[in-house]
Amino acid sequence: MSSLRAVLWDMDGVLADTSQLHFETWEQVLTEQGIPFDRQKFHLIYGLKNRDLLPFWQTSHWSPMDRLDIRPERAGLQKSPSGLLPLPGVLDWLQRFRLLSWKQAVASSAPPENVEEMVDVLRIRNFFDALVTPGDLPGKPDPAVFLKASQQLEIPAQSCIVMRIPSLASKPQ
Repeated sequence: MSSLRAVLWDMDGVLADTSQLHFETWEQVLTEQGIPFDRQKFHLIYGLKNRDLLPFWQTSHWSPMDRLDIRPERAGLQKSPSGLLPLPGVLDWLQRFRLLSWKQAVASSAPPENVEEMVDVLRIRNFFDALVTPGDLPGKPDPAVFLKASQQLEIPAQSCIVMRIPSLASKPQ
């Protein structure tokens, strides 16, 4: 086994608490379209890829296929970027892993533009060897984005630690 190790960081809820920001922006976007939205619905979708949200929003009067893009997340970041800070302990762990010479990557279901903006807003870009999004791969809870990150870092998956919180949508009902 390789002596190289890596930490793969999910972004939302792990590097920063973005839940309120995402809730407010999704609420605004969906309410503008006449789609009721509340905390219960939000907890079902938080952390999913946008295309995986479509079944939640399909209605007889509105099909969000063409409009459900990165608008909610980008609107949220632009709305309150200065209010976002790394969660307690994140900077300490980023520094510890760097001192141990572990490679680090963000592995997020968020659109690439959001990941880029978030690491800049949080001022933590310099800790990461890669910023990875799934593209056409399945979103979480599927591990595809984490496997892609381990490949980009050239570290075997079994030598990686994944820092993430489980999505409420991934829990059995």
